[in-house]
Amino acid sequence: MYEDISFPEYYDGEVECRYEYQGEFTDWFGWLYIDQHTMKSVAEEEGWISEIVFEDDLNQYLAELYLNE
Repeated sequence: MYEDISFPEYYDGEVECRYEYQGEFTDWFGWLYIDQHTMKSVAEEEGWISEIVFEDDLNQYLAELYLNE
């Protein structure tokens, strides 16, 4: 079904950002918008434990990651 579709080499939520304050700019840095399910799944696969510590009504969340020792 998807044989003719080329997928991007990056995750949809990967963006490049930089901040400006009073005319000064930071260097560009990577930022990742990732849904909770994908974050938890990838974290587990890589040996991390994830805990959602804050969530709002716009599907934004803050997570803590702990190395599973």
